[in-house]
Amino acid sequence: METTKALYAGILFCVFYASQIVLQQFFVKSTIFPLHLDFLTNLSAFILLTLYFMIFKRDAFKIKLNKKSFILFLAATFLWILADVSSIFGLKDSSSINLSIISRLQIIITYFLAVMFFGESISKNKVIASVLSFIGGLIIVYDFQTGFRINPGDILFFVFTVTISLSGLIRQKVTTHMSALQMSYLMFGVSSAVLGAVTFLFFPIKSVTIPGFIILNSVISLVGFIFVNASIALGGATFFSIVSSLLPVFTAILSFIFLKQLPLFTQVIGAVIITLGIILFQKNENRKSNISRRNST
Repeated sequence: METTKALYAGILFCVFYASQIVLQQFFVKSTIFPLHLDFLTNLSAFILLTLYFMIFKRDAFKIKLNKKSFILFLAATFLWILADVSSIFGLKDSSSINLSIISRLQIIITYFLAVMFFGESISKNKVIASVLSFIGGLIIVYDFQTGFRINPGDILFFVFTVTISLSGLIRQKVTTHMSALQMSYLMFGVSSAVLGAVTFLFFPIKSVTIPGFIILNSVISLVGFIFVNASIALGGATFFSIVSSLLPVFTAILSFIFLKQLPLFTQVIGAVIITLGIILFQKNENRKSNISRRNST
């Protein structure tokens, strides 16, 4: 039952996040400075959640974290802020389709981070799956017309994928102490404070008005982020990474509808190779799970 809920939460995340990055690509290339978009979106989401808690769920303000959990929460939040900023600035030079595909390397990166920091065992099939996924990612970002020149936006998408993967692993250890909604609220709050300080010190906003598209982006971001934390809490970071492999599908559809963009041939080939790597990775996970189940009976 928990896995089913995690699956639904992951799919809904894909729908909302695909909508968000398509909107963000349009606005950062035509209307607003990326950092301003990120700050105003997170601030608006934080204000909306505050109002919701005050009206409907005041008990949600009662959050108790021990010292270790608080430190883990801050680490996860600052990694998420770095990931968020990287993805939005990346959209300035690259595309929402590339972001959705490259970010699917998250499952492989999550595995290697788990090996490095959380004692996960090394598997031959998982290493092969990782190599396949890396090749797929390279095909997506490689410029076959001008030689080995990678779009700076795609480099930022790789930074996003690494930092969001590590943040997810850490968040998994904090969700036992607070709900997905409470974690989303605190993370938006810390992000608003950090990005607000950077904005006002180095990139001041000339007008304090919040356009309608910022509110729309905030609502989409808020709902999608709640589904992320819910899926991680219910199914774990690795399971969420697998389900979120559907993201490129929704992004391609929405990019075509709103931006009139179709995936390039290299993007399709790269996405197929990454998907094959993920399938191989998951087969190894299923086999390991079946062996453990047999041994326990």
